[in-house]
Amino acid sequence: MKGSMKKLKPNLNLKITPFKIALIYIVLSSLWIVLSDALLSIISDNPLYLTRLQSFKGIFFITISAALVFYLTNKSVAQVKASKLALFESQEKYKKIFNAPTEAIFIHDAKTGEIIDLNNAAIKMFGYDLKEEMISIKVGCLSGNDIEISQPEALKKISLAAKKIPQQFEWFSQKKDGTTFFSEVSLKYADIAGKDCVVAIVRDITERKLDLEEKEKLAEQLHQSQKMEAIGQLAGGVAHDFNNMLNAIGGAAELIKLKKDNPEIIDKYTDLIIKSADKAGYLTKQLLTFARKTKKSTKKIDVAEVLKESVSLLKHTINKSVTIEVIKNASNTIISGDDHLIQSCFINLGINAEHAMPDGGSLTFKLKNVYLDQNYCDESNFNINSGKYLLISVEDSGHGIPKEIINNIFEPFFTTKEQGKGTGLGLSAVFGTVCEHGGAITVYSEPGKGSVFNIYLPVSEKLNISQKNISSPIKGSGTILFIDDEETIRKVGQLQMETLGYKVITAENGKAGIEVFKENKDIIDIIILDMIMPVMGGNETASKLREIDPYVPILISSGFSRDKNLDEIKKNTISGFLNKPFLLNELSVKISKALKDK
Repeated sequence: MKGSMKKLKPNLNLKITPFKIALIYIVLSSLWIVLSDALLSIISDNPLYLTRLQSFKGIFFITISAALVFYLTNKSVAQVKASKLALFESQEKYKKIFNAPTEAIFIHDAKTGEIIDLNNAAIKMFGYDLKEEMISIKVGCLSGNDIEISQPEALKKISLAAKKIPQQFEWFSQKKDGTTFFSEVSLKYADIAGKDCVVAIVRDITERKLDLEEKEKLAEQLHQSQKMEAIGQLAGGVAHDFNNMLNAIGGAAELIKLKKDNPEIIDKYTDLIIKSADKAGYLTKQLLTFARKTKKSTKKIDVAEVLKESVSLLKHTINKSVTIEVIKNASNTIISGDDHLIQSCFINLGINAEHAMPDGGSLTFKLKNVYLDQNYCDESNFNINSGKYLLISVEDSGHGIPKEIINNIFEPFFTTKEQGKGTGLGLSAVFGTVCEHGGAITVYSEPGKGSVFNIYLPVSEKLNISQKNISSPIKGSGTILFIDDEETIRKVGQLQMETLGYKVITAENGKAGIEVFKENKDIIDIIILDMIMPVMGGNETASKLREIDPYVPILISSGFSRDKNLDEIKKNTISGFLNKPFLLNELSVKISKALKDK
């Protein structure tokens, strides 16, 4: 009890106010008058002596009162000075704290959204000279978008923050001189000196954005570099099969010439030519699609279909002594991702497997649905979540991977191949693609027995893929302007279109095509335009045709297209795209649709 008791100390630092000084003076004066008069009546009743004592009493009272008033006033003044100093120090400390961050800080009126205060970093970040200059402007003026659009949106977010719903978002900001930058904004309610306010913290994230874009560019370059490495081997196999198809086409055409009087033989070899040409076109299209430089996209894709396309390419590419098999035991093969990147994975793993089997062997792709529980995900080296996955196993019967290097095979530029046989980017790109798709990849190998790569990709909901009905070519009428620099294509295309019922005018390049269109624009219903031509390319031609007639349907035709050209041509509002080689049915559908949408 004794130890726990604390001594109570009186508070000697009481605040002195004018009211307290007056009160103290009244109390002490009253006490002095009452007590001094009582004391004088006891001391003497001599009037003369009492008069003198009264004078001394008055002088003494004035002296004591003056001293007391001086003391109390002095103490009051000292307290005021101390309060002002404390307030000044507090304000200075607030200013230092307020201006210390590199982030811009704005204080907004919660009701109106007006800027009440801001720190030095805000002035510097937005390129203004004075605080007063920024306080007087609308918050929308700090946005890189049109103020008429951004002002209501900014006020809406401030209003939500004022309701104690914190806001965090990216914003396109603008400096005083008009230059723009990317920013991240945090808004939060605050009661400042009894006033409802919203505090905004703005960070310049332009550098972070640029770093992210640079990383994405490097990733795209890695994928493209790895892809081009694979193309070197793909091209050899494709060229071999392509020559076989050309041989079949040429041979069949010669036989038709020799058997002019036998319709059945002509039909038979015509079918062979069409089939071989279709197969050659499909193979070329596959190779061009694989080689094309595309930006990463995210969409629902069927891995089984992507694998089918990849195996088709591999069969034309790798050693014929390697047998390829696909075993599908999965009910759901739909994932969310990029089909080009996934195909690149399969091509790379297939080519790697072939290198491990120089004397031939077997390559097997297996698809299976599995469930990965939380324990597996926690123990995995990959950032994956528990759930349903598609397991793609790629097995080969090759010489296997030595234990001492198996942990290094996914590292960039790591390769055991001799110089000129590979860059070491293939498996690192596979690893990166799997990670980008929220999956995992493992490898098991035994020297002399082969290797198994297991890829786990999270599945999505199934797609409802409608089957296209194969119908007869659609007949039509009207006049077509067909612009192509290849004479054989112009002749064959003209015959195809005339067979469909159209009248055809041809031109050998874009410049000639424009002149023909100027002369015949009143009768031309649609234009089919090659994209890559001498004299004047497809993009420039399409632009000039649009100047003459903004509404005439234009179909772009090409066997190869660079993305930049396609993006540019799309600005000219084309009606469709024809991939070369095209057969009669596809041609008729594209023309019919373009005319219908006219």
